[in-house]
Amino acid sequence: MSLKTGLVVLLLCMPGLLSAEWGGTYTEKEICAFKGSTVKLQCYLKFPPTEGGREIKVKETFWFTKDPKEDPRLDPQYFGGVQSECHGNMCSLTIADVRRSDEYTFRFTTDHSRGDFIVMPGVKVTVTDLKVQVSSRPRYENGKHWYDLKCVSDTCSPRSNSSYVWYKNGEEIQNAKSQVYTVGHDYENSYSCAVRGHEQAVSPPECVVDWFCNKVVYHKRHICAIQGSSVDITCEYTSYRNTLTQFWYRTNSSHWRNPSMTEDLRSDPQYEGRLELPSETTKKSTLRIKDVRQSDSAEYRFKFTIDGFEWRSTLPGSTLTVADVILFRKKSAANHNKAVGCKLDFGQWCSR
Repeated sequence: MSLKTGLVVLLLCMPGLLSAEWGGTYTEKEICAFKGSTVKLQCYLKFPPTEGGREIKVKETFWFTKDPKEDPRLDPQYFGGVQSECHGNMCSLTIADVRRSDEYTFRFTTDHSRGDFIVMPGVKVTVTDLKVQVSSRPRYENGKHWYDLKCVSDTCSPRSNSSYVWYKNGEEIQNAKSQVYTVGHDYENSYSCAVRGHEQAVSPPECVVDWFCNKVVYHKRHICAIQGSSVDITCEYTSYRNTLTQFWYRTNSSHWRNPSMTEDLRSDPQYEGRLELPSETTKKSTLRIKDVRQSDSAEYRFKFTIDGFEWRSTLPGSTLTVADVILFRKKSAANHNKAVGCKLDFGQWCSR
């Protein structure tokens, strides 16, 4: 079975079960998508343009997963990151930062008496993570031990002609493009991989020989918080030697004294009086931000230094999105501006 992967993936439907004139078509039945990528599903609608001299018009279009009445745009896992649109007979659903496997089905309603149509079967989207698989036994050649590192996925596989990106201690290794990368007997450094073009879906760093190589692993890649609450951003880190310094920073701070360098958040005036570093077990660090504001929305990373080495990985950290609570209103026949509740305005994808 051939599965496609992509930052943006186009899908059109399988033939519908209605008739040659009514239904829809998808281009792919299944797709393998990297966790964190953007997936775009498309469906081409088929229905007669007219009947009895009267034009047939589409009244409603709808994508769903399990329940035909549940709109994925309202799913809290994808709130703010799902967009549905139609241009002519082509309708699409775009999911930003896809995080779970599901089957997506399309239905539409026209002003024709036949009413509602569901295009079956739907499109199965399988979401996968990458990981570095280290060969269990090294090869001995030319007086040295060599380990093969392979970029793999447990659930589905990238296309056979994919090009890869390899990272050593979070920094890209130039000219390393194959699925397998070979290293010597390396105690100190960690390695990560990604499929080229989808570097945002990079694997966690992996040690080659022992577990205490240099690496940082974040507990959550995405964190959502309500304005005024407290947030814990946590990572675990290991180092080959004893650490000398460690601190948290954000990647887009406008308050840094030197924009070309990362600086400890504790020196950033916008966080004054709002940061805590609770005491943790060895090799675990938590950054607690109190009374979070929308201006705190950013990507946060952890840095440590040891004798002769500084962890300054370009790999993704933890992205915090702070939401405000806003009132929404709905027009009705009795009251054209009736308040019906409130919602969280994240402004982008976020899950709680």
